Amino acid sequence: IGTHFRNATQAKMNGSDCVTVLGARWLSPASDPKILAHVECWPAVFIAHLATSRNVPLEYWWSAGTAPLLVIQGLDDEAAPPGNGHALREQLGERVRVVDLPRAGHFLLLEQPEAVARAVSEFLGADNAPG
Repeated sequence: IGTHFRNATQAKMNGSDCVTVLGARWLSPASDPKILAHVECWPAVFIAHLATSRNVPLEYWWSAGTAPLLVIQGLDDEAAPPGNGHALREQLGERVRVVDLPRAGHFLLLEQPEAVARAVSEFLGADNAPG
């Protein structure tokens, strides 16, 4: 993942389209790259994200406290492989609901907006609603 962030950041600094660089890996092959037309790329955000991922140990955030968790994952996601969500479910049990979205990569909200909205609505409408 870090390599793709670095490549995208370098592309932005060189005047290229860093969204295209990221989209090449993070979109599902089934998705139309035109969905990224309004996405912008901010190198400073990528750099901060990389620093955070490297410096914050997984055990600090992996369990997410005690709240119910919804993991929506694109089955074509190379940046956050679907196995991660299933591993979280195995480790934390019933409080984790995993929704696998076919034909979606890392930009799953752009790739499958209706499916994401449906999954969130169903999750919040269940016994998991906050408050």
